[in-house]
Amino acid sequence: MLNGEFSRHISSMNSGHLTPSFSQLYILDANEALNLRTQNTLCGGDRVNPQTLKILDSVLRNINPFAKVYKNFHSQYMSVLEKDGKDAVRNFRLTIIEEREAPAIVRGKGLHPRQVNLPQEKAMFSVWTESSEPPKIKGTYITDLQGCLFEVKPYNATVDSLSYPLLFPHGDDGYHENIPFNPNSPKYANKSTNNTINDDEDITNEKTDDELEIDIDPKKTISYRKYIRYRLAIRQTDSPHNIWSAGGGLSQKFVLDYAARIDAQVADYLRQPEFNLLKTTAPDVLDHMRRDGDLQPNSKIGSVVLFRKYHPGTRPYFQDMFYDATTIMARTRRPGLASFMFTFTTNPYWPEISRNFFHKGQKIVDRFDILCRIYADKLRKLHFLLNKKHIFGKILGYAESMEFQKRIGGPHLHRVFCVDTEATPENIDGLIWAHIPEKPADSDKSAWANFIRKVLELLPKFQIHDCGEHCKGSNGRCLKGFPKPYSRTTILHANKPAEYKRPSPEDGGQTLTLKYGSTESTYTNSRIVPYNPYILVMFECHHNLEYAYGQSDNLKYALKYPFKGPSFSYIKCQDGTVSIDEPAQYARMLYRSPPEAHCRIYSQRYAYLSHTVIPLSIHLPGEQNIYFKDAEKLNNAANGILPETHLTQYWKMWKNNEIDKNILYENMPETYSWNDHDKIWKPRIFSTRKKNIENRKITIGRIYTVSPREPERFALYVLMRHFPGDPDHLRNINGTFCDTFADAARMRGIFEDNSVWEKTLKEASNSLLPSQMRSLFVNILIHGSTQNCVIDSLSLWEMFKEHMIDKRNCTDAVKLRRIDRALAIIERYLFANGKQMKDYRLPLPSNSLTDDPNKAVDEFFFPSI
Repeated sequence: MLNGEFSRHISSMNSGHLTPSFSQLYILDANEALNLRTQNTLCGGDRVNPQTLKILDSVLRNINPFAKVYKNFHSQYMSVLEKDGKDAVRNFRLTIIEEREAPAIVRGKGLHPRQVNLPQEKAMFSVWTESSEPPKIKGTYITDLQGCLFEVKPYNATVDSLSYPLLFPHGDDGYHENIPFNPNSPKYANKSTNNTINDDEDITNEKTDDELEIDIDPKKTISYRKYIRYRLAIRQTDSPHNIWSAGGGLSQKFVLDYAARIDAQVADYLRQPEFNLLKTTAPDVLDHMRRDGDLQPNSKIGSVVLFRKYHPGTRPYFQDMFYDATTIMARTRRPGLASFMFTFTTNPYWPEISRNFFHKGQKIVDRFDILCRIYADKLRKLHFLLNKKHIFGKILGYAESMEFQKRIGGPHLHRVFCVDTEATPENIDGLIWAHIPEKPADSDKSAWANFIRKVLELLPKFQIHDCGEHCKGSNGRCLKGFPKPYSRTTILHANKPAEYKRPSPEDGGQTLTLKYGSTESTYTNSRIVPYNPYILVMFECHHNLEYAYGQSDNLKYALKYPFKGPSFSYIKCQDGTVSIDEPAQYARMLYRSPPEAHCRIYSQRYAYLSHTVIPLSIHLPGEQNIYFKDAEKLNNAANGILPETHLTQYWKMWKNNEIDKNILYENMPETYSWNDHDKIWKPRIFSTRKKNIENRKITIGRIYTVSPREPERFALYVLMRHFPGDPDHLRNINGTFCDTFADAARMRGIFEDNSVWEKTLKEASNSLLPSQMRSLFVNILIHGSTQNCVIDSLSLWEMFKEHMIDKRNCTDAVKLRRIDRALAIIERYLFANGKQMKDYRLPLPSNSLTDDPNKAVDEFFFPSI
């Protein structure tokens, strides 16, 4: 792997002054090659049984076409070199051909479904032995250069056999671009394996990986994803020898390799010229033409390659899911009703996993396919219990995301959900346990007693937090807050984590004594990770169930992990042209485990939402976004030909009395569906079948937020959130027609006091992170004040300052330091805009820029926290 991307090479014919390795070993005598392999301590050759190496070498020499051709090629080269001299072999080369005249996989109806016709050597190789210039053949050239490595392209049909000769000893052809796609043919057996992975709760109007791939190749050829699904499938008629039975560590590399190739194929698809779209608005086009009259509309513009939001695992995908999740929770969460945060972790020792091993010696790290499939099956059962059986109460809304563990890389679920159960200590105490139950009497044979015995058996395995170096901070304290404080009863707080029932040993709390070798350790309730006893017994795995306090703080936990760290774009500047390539940066920064690669190959979902959320754009009349790639679109915009949007169609339908006059723009998706082809709203048709009603996902709208830095568009955003109508209706206030939306908002009393900014910050606190909240606060201060509305900055700061700091692991002392640092950051933002803290009556940080700029800068970049 080089710079985050897989690179595949084949060695030259001559090793030169280097020790022969890789394919050069098949040129040598078998015994000499064996000695070199056993002496290769860097690759572990000294740890392998020499007899095993000898057998493998003999097998490959006899059946592998590459080994045969390499040896014959070398023999011919040496013969010509000795006979005619060095000049006779200056163009001597072996070519591994890329293109195939016929598909590599050809099967008749009567053939075994796994049977692959082995390629003939003449279709795989071209050997040129003349001194004249060889013909142009598309492929990988191997010449007589000494000690060189020649790159093999990933779409070469031979790359699998060259990279993994022990998996494909016969030199089977791998994937290439000319395998025809026939979805109705039984020989493509990926449908059944796909169904075992994908849940039936697909997000409507969201493009899937499979749909994307059908669009990738207009020639209707097989994609990487479909091909590798075929190769990885396990069939009852298979011989015992396949990737999963004998691949070992190679299966991990093989799956990671193909997952990277799939990403590369999608990236190449996005790099096509027709997807090189730029975005602007009609006024910007006109300004551009007036300002740069000498620049023609069809002038060359640098390429911009970005992921779409329907590409799972990418930054746009998770960002879109995150904002959808916060919208769902803000709409469905009710005061006085319970909300929970729940994590669910794969157990690599589930008995279903070991039962599907091919032999006793297999390791879980080499059968991550079973790990992912069993997890997907457990997840379906969990969804059934939560969403259908309502074991915590009727689900009002939920959002969940999947990540992968650092150790074995198994899937790991994060879920936030709200239910109709009242948030009382008694109810929470029955759902969340953080204590060791009392052991039943031996004479008690009741079902409940047996249940408690099972809980006591599983607690030591999954729910005890034993602090180690991995969970301790620089101060030596546990980052997870263990040991937890004891509590006789469950206590719920409005703005801090709940205290669960954890009786101390003095108050009658139970203990667990565990033996690790010759050492015994005793654990009390302070070490118990909160759990639900039913889920613990049902799934036998680690999980964590927490009561979600407050009304907005914990919503941000919904998809927390996918949002760790900053987002980057890979920018290339050449000859004055700037190009942005997001997939390239994604490939260089991505860490991926084999289980995650397997899940991506089978298009397993990263996120599940209880509702379908339709994002709605907000723009001023005539200023909708225009996506262009050539002069024609720019000229259309300049001539007034603008695309229809959700908003323009809403305005037209409202004006023409085609919809209810009281329906808000944000509520349109609830009763109307958007036809993206015709660019119109159509009445939503609901099925009356009972099964469809039960499985129906509620559809809601989410208007993209607008920054106060754009006063006119922000005013339109606020008006559209609260009032129905088209632009003329919104600006008409009791017969008085306003020139701007901002004036209309003021006449409606929206911008007269702090209330609009309180609502703005309150709404933002549901989804924005502390850094984003600080930025929004500064924008409100700078752009929100008018002659008729003087912002009470200090009041806003006091109300929302806790949303502008990170409150995780935040003690009272740390909280004061973080608030001070937040003030320092806000002061820096204001200073950059020519403002000071005193202009808004805000408190100064301990090291203010106005007092000592140098000291303040040092403290800002090197804080003492």
